[in-house]
Amino acid sequence: MKKSTVFYLKHDSAAIIPFTSDYGEIHSVVFNNNQKVEVPLSPKEIIDLNLRRIGTSLRGAKDGAKEVLGSASMHPVVLSIEKGMYWFPSESYNNDSCAWFALRCIQDCEAMDANETVVMLTNGYNVNIEVSKNSFKKRLQNAREFKCIIEERSNQILSDYIDKRTDISIIKDGHRVEYRIENDEEDENDDEK
Repeated sequence: MKKSTVFYLKHDSAAIIPFTSDYGEIHSVVFNNNQKVEVPLSPKEIIDLNLRRIGTSLRGAKDGAKEVLGSASMHPVVLSIEKGMYWFPSESYNNDSCAWFALRCIQDCEAMDANETVVMLTNGYNVNIEVSKNSFKKRLQNAREFKCIIEERSNQILSDYIDKRTDISIIKDGHRVEYRIENDEEDENDDEK
């Protein structure tokens, strides 16, 4: 198994699973497409590190997801809309046993017993977690809903941007505080008269 001290999640990263090191610290195994990487950071630290890399944090992402989803708990986060990198926790972020899963890498899940679920990943790995199937499915559904809302809003913003008029100029009026707005189309019509 490969080891890494800092870990940036990739498009093919599928899950971050915690384990206790020989020194009693919470570390992680990251499941990529065809390899497992051991990282001396907790899953929460890996998610936070990756969010900070794009200019936010786990706290900021949690607040944003709460705004989008409302009162849902254990909110998903987005690392990249363009690459479809939506992640969600198996349980509370603050629990040492919390694992994180990439939404696009979930193939299926099955109950092992009342409080244990096996999660089947698209890369062929199976991960057992101590969470009921219903709880896991609820978090999976919240992540799917979050993805749909974020992508719909993102597309709307892009559409609004493209549809905006380009025949208006906003010009700083000399040394004054004010700006003036000129409609280039009206100016052209004035020139034709």
